[in-house]
Amino acid sequence: MILPSGPGTPAAWSSDHLRLHRSLLRRPELLPRGAPLLLAVSGGQDSMAMAGLLLDLQPLHHWRLHLWHGDHAWREDSAQQACELQSWARDRQLPIRVERLEAPETRGNREAAARRWRYRCLQREALRLACHHVLTAHTASDRAETVLLHLARGSHRRGLVALRRRQPLAALLGSEPARVPGERPGRSGTAIVSREVEGGSGDVPAHSPPGSQPREPIGPDAPVPAPAAFSTLWLVRPLQLFTRQDTERICRHEGWPIWQDATNAQLELSRNRIRAQVLPVLEQLHPGAARRISDQAERLAAEQEQQQELLDLALIPVQIGPLQLDRGALLRLSRASQGLLLQHWLRRCRGQELDSRSLAELLPRLEMQRGPGRMDLAGGWQLSWRGTTLALRPPRLIAGHG
Repeated sequence: MILPSGPGTPAAWSSDHLRLHRSLLRRPELLPRGAPLLLAVSGGQDSMAMAGLLLDLQPLHHWRLHLWHGDHAWREDSAQQACELQSWARDRQLPIRVERLEAPETRGNREAAARRWRYRCLQREALRLACHHVLTAHTASDRAETVLLHLARGSHRRGLVALRRRQPLAALLGSEPARVPGERPGRSGTAIVSREVEGGSGDVPAHSPPGSQPREPIGPDAPVPAPAAFSTLWLVRPLQLFTRQDTERICRHEGWPIWQDATNAQLELSRNRIRAQVLPVLEQLHPGAARRISDQAERLAAEQEQQQELLDLALIPVQIGPLQLDRGALLRLSRASQGLLLQHWLRRCRGQELDSRSLAELLPRLEMQRGPGRMDLAGGWQLSWRGTTLALRPPRLIAGHG
């Protein structure tokens, strides 16, 4: 164990600083020494605890910290909060970029739409800064809430490993274009526009008093980095060793400001009800429940990584071409193993697996006595089987054959 020492170590370090420091030493790939880090900071207790702790640890790890704040324009005071947060960052010589969602969604799942907007903005900002690590302040409490929601909804086992400590940022964006910022037609036809400014160097936020000169909004034709670069970006959640109660205590103890978000108290949102009504009961029954649920999700994530490696090996004798499997070899496996291997192969080939209903329908149809057949998949893909061959055909080949 390496303990902090030397002139760069503040004497006022708390036990929480030490916990985070030790955690990062155990997993140096999370936040590499000397790396530029982009922190998503909402102003709430979790993100302020993250920013404060990492700023204090910076002399020892030599990171280059950059902050990003997304203003969803859901509250009347959100612009004022953005200004105050930028002032806090400027006082600590932390560069910060503020972006505002000029036309927020008012229909449908606005939480999901806002999350996609944030991740697209963070992706573009990280690429602009040549930063490979984007940090969010999800805690063990957030992960426990997600696990409980997924369990209640009947999630696949993979849904129980949500909010991993480290994962490719591109995995959270799916196949959506990285048109950030600028106009993007939403489902309701609303144009979503971002305005951005950079702080820490004398610039002003997008909602500054009259006379200030914010940057102009970036238009829809703004250059977008090549998709090949997206895979190099990592989303890291360094605070998962803390709970929400921990981050509140840390901020109070250190005197770091907290900007409350009234939308977190809206109980019509499922996550807020889990947070306000379910987790507190579990904590009363079994103190430390949130942390244990989060730890279990981390163990499941490790098991899933091991399983993926084994599936790669198991696929070798079954795969007879880039988009072809040996149907006979596949059918010699148990039904459960057939499903696992098929889903793994489909994820690798097309980035998406079958839903559970389609998989249950497909497996019996693959039996040799059923003869040839085919199944149309989402996105224009097609599975077909004849004799000893199971083939996956991409949309362009299907279109080419009319």
